[in-house]
Amino acid sequence: MSARELAQPVPPMEWLVRGVWPRNSFGPMGGEKKTLKSYNLLSMSVAVASGEPLFGEFKVESPGPVIYYVGEGGRVPFQRRVQAIARAYGVDLAELPLDAVFEVGSLDSPEFTDELKRKLDEIQPELVILDPLYAFHPAGVEAQNLYERGRMLAQLSALTANETALVVADHFRKTGAADLDLDSIAQTGMGQWADSWILQKHRVDADLANGKYQLAVEFGSRQWGGSRWELDWQLATAEEVENGDEGSAAIGWEIRRGDGTTGAAKKGRGQSSSERKSQILELVGKNRLVFTKNQLVAAVGGKREAVRADIQELEDARRLVVKDAPALEGGREVVRQRYDLGPGLTFKMSSADDDSGDDDA
Repeated sequence: MSARELAQPVPPMEWLVRGVWPRNSFGPMGGEKKTLKSYNLLSMSVAVASGEPLFGEFKVESPGPVIYYVGEGGRVPFQRRVQAIARAYGVDLAELPLDAVFEVGSLDSPEFTDELKRKLDEIQPELVILDPLYAFHPAGVEAQNLYERGRMLAQLSALTANETALVVADHFRKTGAADLDLDSIAQTGMGQWADSWILQKHRVDADLANGKYQLAVEFGSRQWGGSRWELDWQLATAEEVENGDEGSAAIGWEIRRGDGTTGAAKKGRGQSSSERKSQILELVGKNRLVFTKNQLVAAVGGKREAVRADIQELEDARRLVVKDAPALEGGREVVRQRYDLGPGLTFKMSSADDDSGDDDA
């Protein structure tokens, strides 16, 4: 291009997700071990595909189809996770323009590149994700060779240039400081290649048994700068997994700026104890002898400790009672301890709205 051509007006930057990722930009999602990289990428995928704000905080400016290349874990774990994420967003997964690819191929193979080009033409995605990058890494490219890696990454982003946003999952190096910095990514060339990035690390050690993950996250780009956030995830607890309640467990998150300014919280945001108790009684009134404790906690959502405390107070006051009762689970009838309204409590369904009602002593 000549200088005269370079001097012509250029369009402004467009957002895919405002404050997170520019449209058609490319780069890594990098993080420490067990910082839920896949959960965060699935959240981004569901948000872009549905148009719902990412984490309830970041507006999706260019919603559209998503292609997710799944390089590890397999189909069943991926399905379980994406179904849980869709429930948390309150969207119908079956209706989303979200395609998953479970076949793994080398980035430099004609099979991979030809298939990607075909999908770009047919689906015209707004977002393509490779998770993780090492599963698609060519065998002949040394991970620590900057020139080989740089050429490989440049060829990858050239395939998607000006057609879609591209995010590749990578990991932080195992030794040394794990700062929110592109230099923390283990393999060579990522920092030099990245146009945009999402970096994350643990603020405190993960509480695996209780499903609690407290992360520090940076969204950044060479196009607009960046910002830092605190992102707290609540996943299924070890108890729920052991009891077979993982599939019905409600996952949730809370996000706030890195300076402590509160952002959006999914499920239970801003509820007082009395509001939660009313919600609990309403759920049980509509579904008598259906919920186990774990299922009821999941249905209410929000901070699990607070929900459990409110349920216990309702039990102590005999507004909730526990009885052995059968219910269908996975197509079979299972007897468990389930919740019912306490003595003298009834739940009246409004005739105007089947989903509204009140409880009377």
